[in-house]
Amino acid sequence: MFRNERTKLITLSKIIHYYNGILKINTKDHQAYYQIGLAHKLLGQKQLAIKHLKQALKYNKNNPEYLEELGITHYWEKEYYEAIKQFTALLKQKQKNRLIIYYLALSYKALGDGEKAKALFDRLFESDTTDFQVIKELANYYIEKKEYRKSLFYYELLDKQNPDLNINKFLGFLYEKAGLIEKAVEAYTHVIKNNSEDWKVWFTLGLLHKQKEEYSSARTCFMQLVRNQVANADIYYYLAYVCVKLKDPRALEFIQEAIALNKDYIQKIKEENTFSNIKKTKEYLELLQLTDKRIELLEKIVFIDGSNVAHYANGRSPSLENILMMINKLDDIGFEKIFVITGSGLWHYIDDKEQYEQLKDQGLIIQSPAKTDDDLLILKTAIEKQGLIVSNDSFNEYQTDSSTSKYLKINQIRYTIIDGMIQLVMAKNHYLN
Repeated sequence: MFRNERTKLITLSKIIHYYNGILKINTKDHQAYYQIGLAHKLLGQKQLAIKHLKQALKYNKNNPEYLEELGITHYWEKEYYEAIKQFTALLKQKQKNRLIIYYLALSYKALGDGEKAKALFDRLFESDTTDFQVIKELANYYIEKKEYRKSLFYYELLDKQNPDLNINKFLGFLYEKAGLIEKAVEAYTHVIKNNSEDWKVWFTLGLLHKQKEEYSSARTCFMQLVRNQVANADIYYYLAYVCVKLKDPRALEFIQEAIALNKDYIQKIKEENTFSNIKKTKEYLELLQLTDKRIELLEKIVFIDGSNVAHYANGRSPSLENILMMINKLDDIGFEKIFVITGSGLWHYIDDKEQYEQLKDQGLIIQSPAKTDDDLLILKTAIEKQGLIVSNDSFNEYQTDSSTSKYLKINQIRYTIIDGMIQLVMAKNHYLN
């Protein structure tokens, strides 16, 4: 209609100017008000459009064209009661106008009157069983009512009219809810054949195969997710479950992955009878011991020696990126309480002062006061809080008694940074990576 937004603005402004000129001659010209209203609507000035459309109706009452435009404009402005008023008046004149009935139904729906809306959508469906939007509205009405089989009738119509992966995915969901598992599997299988990267469908399909005791097919689905590096405790849990059923020795490996991602799965595995034989094995008991130790470790506060990490392989040009990488590494492992302690002098040399200040404001970086030994502050704070220290510093000058030396042996984490990759290792050779 318009070549671009500039052309649109110029053309519609001219129309408004022209019809305003007519209104100066005849203040009751309803057609002029109507044209100005349409122009304002196209410009996105909906309230001005409503004002002029009402003036048009003032001088030409019950004009169906004016009522329709005013009703639709009220609807898009979310003035649903006003929209219903206009559409109801219109229906007395145009009882079979589909557009009016459709917008009237949408207005009732927006106000939460689903029954009135549904009655109007039914009326539209009876006169045309191919109207895509009407079919979709009726399908969604029954979903809200949790009447899934009735909704299926309409979604199957949608699928026939316009085959689409999203409709197939929703059909799978409805078949599942309706207890039609075979059909659900068929619908979801069709989706992944055309979109193999939809991990939620792979997961749901795996659960359905498990439900049908098709354990080999379930394993295929869950393994597809593992190959795609979808890290989810549920996936590993169910993969372990089907592996037990298939006597696949990798079951314990997947249990370990599930617990590493979410320690709550220890209790879930404990309650599941399928794992009864595994739970008696020496390997599983050792896994629980290691898990307990890991949980205990991850609950500790971690204090990063910010100056030491920032200067790693950077000489006198400390890098904030090193500190951020270290925080991310610890966060990925599962530590939740992470703080960075830096010397007051670091600020003068750090490569990104603005972000450094932001991290200070957020409480993530704790800068030691001027003329304070930040190494001593880190060591004292860590011992007081029974936390861990990330640093390559030897802290030799502070190891005046055996207790400090012993503390560092157990709680110091050393590190290397090579090509943006961090490797962490406890002083007692316990790797955290």
